[in-house]
Amino acid sequence: MGDGLKQGSSAALKKAMEKVTNNPIIGFLLGLLVTAVIQSSTATIVLTSGLVGAGILTLHQSLGIVLGANVGTITGQIIRLLDVNADSASWMNIFKPSTLAPVASIIGILLIMAVHTRNSKTVGNIAIGFGILFTGLLNMTASVSPLSESESFASMFVSLADKPILGFL
Repeated sequence: MGDGLKQGSSAALKKAMEKVTNNPIIGFLLGLLVTAVIQSSTATIVLTSGLVGAGILTLHQSLGIVLGANVGTITGQIIRLLDVNADSASWMNIFKPSTLAPVASIIGILLIMAVHTRNSKTVGNIAIGFGILFTGLLNMTASVSPLSESESFASMFVSLADKPILGFL
């Protein structure tokens, strides 16, 4: 994804991101909005890191987005609570990482293999990067979810409550 962003970054994209992120409050709102839509602060922060790595954003510009991403996580949970009656056919399901991962990957593959325009390979690489990002998030979540049911794991954290240095380590 980072390589695709580097290849596809133009002066216009850099200027647009600069306008949005030079004001920390607007950057904060951007991070909040993106996280609320994709329901993953980790994905927003990884994307922001990719933009910094590609030279599109500076570290200073990314701080507002990262702070907004952390607040956006809470916003996403509140939106989820308000939407208790949503059925499984809701159009909002498209923004779940479990849906975005294969959709982004398929779009990326199609752009690279079937579309032969000037920027299709670059956009395809970015889309595949998104697909891999969301697949990784799903795999990490699935791999640690059994720990939530483990009594020994929970008791370990309880025993470390009064030992902050050991808890940190």
